[in-house]
Amino acid sequence: MPMIDKILDQLFLSGALDVYGEAAGEKLQSYKISHVLTLSISPIPEERQVDGVSYTFVQMADNAAQDLIGTNIITDAIILIDQALKDGGNVLVHSEEGNSRAPTIVAAFLMQKFKWNAEKALTYVKMKRPTINPNKGFNEQLRIFATMHFHIAPRDIVCSSEYRSWRAQQANKNLESYMVSPREHHWNAPHHRHHQDDGLPHVFISE
Repeated sequence: MPMIDKILDQLFLSGALDVYGEAAGEKLQSYKISHVLTLSISPIPEERQVDGVSYTFVQMADNAAQDLIGTNIITDAIILIDQALKDGGNVLVHSEEGNSRAPTIVAAFLMQKFKWNAEKALTYVKMKRPTINPNKGFNEQLRIFATMHFHIAPRDIVCSSEYRSWRAQQANKNLESYMVSPREHHWNAPHHRHHQDDGLPHVFISE
């Protein structure tokens, strides 16, 4: 059954079924949600959005190879959450099931806000939403985020040996996959390229 979980006084976490359609309207209103942050491959269609709620979309695949650091996904999402909270809003962060992408970003926000390490942030989020299970790549990048002192700038990315090592590992895995099964790799290539190569933020805002 879909469920919205309270992480902090103004910050909530859920899956996709809680944020669109007629049934979601009353639920979002009961939590006084003013902002919804969607972390997915595609945004919530405008016609399915709840009136009076600001929807923001950050493209993010639930894939262990999805780069969250060099593509500004973590940075963009934290800025969006922080600004909405400072404006007095209630923010709901969601992904498809609310168990991998969304809790990863919420954990990153908590890490920066409270200067927590990845383990402490994820433990806290899991206490609030026991079903969370971020993939291995997301866990690794949260640990790298902590070594960067919760701040990602171009210089930090260039200077982080941990991040460069992680990227090299992903490149090697992709090469091995291509050598074993080039036709299959070609078919899946678009899924592996999300936010990996251009280094640009992919943020779309719908008021």
